[in-house]
Amino acid sequence: MAALRYVIACAAALGCALLAGGGSARAQPVSESEIKASYLFNFARFTEWPASAFAAPGAPLTLCVAGADPLAGALAGIDRKSVERRELQVRLNVTAAQARGCHLLFVPEAEAAQLGALSRALAGAPVLLIGDGAGRIDDGVMIELRPQGRRLAFAVNLAAARQANLKLSSQMLKLALEVRE
Repeated sequence: MAALRYVIACAAALGCALLAGGGSARAQPVSESEIKASYLFNFARFTEWPASAFAAPGAPLTLCVAGADPLAGALAGIDRKSVERRELQVRLNVTAAQARGCHLLFVPEAEAAQLGALSRALAGAPVLLIGDGAGRIDDGVMIELRPQGRRLAFAVNLAAARQANLKLSSQMLKLALEVRE
């Protein structure tokens, strides 16, 4: 899908500008947190959840963040936006006990120690588990955000997503740095 390619390319370009110290074309440079929030929003747009993941047909899509996170300000920019006719709701400081109430769960690098407990708590649940930092894909996450040179890239654990009954867009998979089956 051309729209996905454009959005991800824009996020990657903004990431390059940020990491290169650019931003002269804008009054204020885009922060790394804003780029990550953009990625999270697009992961929501290009993931399909089973109908059983929602309490009702119009129920919101919930993006959760484990622990306290520096993305909070950037995530405020995507809170309440529409994703496939659902309102995206952002919840912060989510614990392993609360994780099954999420549709996407982002685990910041500072909270990586929680990945084992979160992965166990989510076993079989239709929750897209996203980890920040290289090596998280080996810890059971479905999508890993990682630095790649001067930009931000992502890797996908497709087998883990399928076990959770989630369908990831083939267009998104084409843009991934790595896709594990």
